[in-house]
Amino acid sequence: MSISSRKAGGGVTCPRCSQNITVPHETTAAPVSDQPRATVAQPGAEADEDSGFALRRPNTEFDDMDLTPMVDVTFLLLIFFMITASFSMQKAIEVPAPDSDKKGAAQSQMIIEDLLDSSIRIDVDERNRIIVDDEPIADADLLADVLRERMREEKKTEVLLSVHEAAFWETTIKVCDACNDVGMQNIRLTAPLD
Repeated sequence: MSISSRKAGGGVTCPRCSQNITVPHETTAAPVSDQPRATVAQPGAEADEDSGFALRRPNTEFDDMDLTPMVDVTFLLLIFFMITASFSMQKAIEVPAPDSDKKGAAQSQMIIEDLLDSSIRIDVDERNRIIVDDEPIADADLLADVLRERMREEKKTEVLLSVHEAAFWETTIKVCDACNDVGMQNIRLTAPLD
């Protein structure tokens, strides 16, 4: 049994036999009884083998540090950063502005009729319908297959894309993604052709 040194000299009730026992001081010893008592000495305690008590020394604040609050704060920070981090990549179309001051830059006007001979024409109308060379496509997911077939049959590797001003950007991006998936070399944006 162990007890705090503050209780020395006072009386306590034994938890095992419910008798009143006087707690001895560190220097005095209690009379030995006829029954053998088992003593369990704890770390940092002085055992009084005669009385069956072990007097504990007070613990200092550095003996056992409780790391539970630090672990809690770490998990809260981890959850905070996981929730606030943005992992979704936004799609964007980079259109570099031409720089006329650079060496080798030249301005040339291209005639659309010349481009139509070497390009596949794709129109997006005001109702977001996709039309490839005057043939409407029922589903935007089939566009890549249609373009792949045209590339194989007509040997055209460029696209002339005409988008109505009322069409959604989503449809335009789907067309550009399909062209990139099949490996088109150039995608030229033009004003709507009539």
